[in-house]
Amino acid sequence: MNHKNPQKTFKQKVVNGRQQMLHPGPIRSIIFLLLFAFACQNTPGSTTASGNSTDDSLTNFVDATQTLQQPPSLSGCYQMTIKDDTALLQITVNDSIVTGTLVYLFREKDNNRGELTGALKGEYIYADYTFYSEGVISTREVVFKIKDQALVPGFGDIMQRDSKIVFTNKDALQFQYETPFLKQPCPGPN
Repeated sequence: MNHKNPQKTFKQKVVNGRQQMLHPGPIRSIIFLLLFAFACQNTPGSTTASGNSTDDSLTNFVDATQTLQQPPSLSGCYQMTIKDDTALLQITVNDSIVTGTLVYLFREKDNNRGELTGALKGEYIYADYTFYSEGVISTREVVFKIKDQALVPGFGDIMQRDSKIVFTNKDALQFQYETPFLKQPCPGPN
């Protein structure tokens, strides 16, 4: 009987002092192509088509996610000064709910102080300011644009609706960038 030895169908190669059996022709080509395809896939530290390494892309994604989860805190104290007049604002932001106190200290007019309640919407705070001035309790709408660590007050045409002063057109508000409420440390307890 003339049986072929299966080992004779394999080529033998000596590598690092060890004898290795290699598959013949088509099988070897398939294995080589599979290994090549596997090696060409993005692996940690490899470069993507945009030129970023996959590790950098993942790091950037994680950093962006953390930034979104931990925005700079708007809660705190702010002060605006125009000549001899000062306004003090202390707010707390919880999710999108804004509460706080606002005090205007005017040199030649009656001061007013009151409570602020509103909402954070994008880069704006929309709130109602209920205050006491000249013996009367009033409510007026206020809008602040968030700019870095400052709150810029919005001004525009107003009207009285029910018992509240409101802006006639919030889209037409002008913001007083030259005199913002600047963030500052809150005063300690007295």
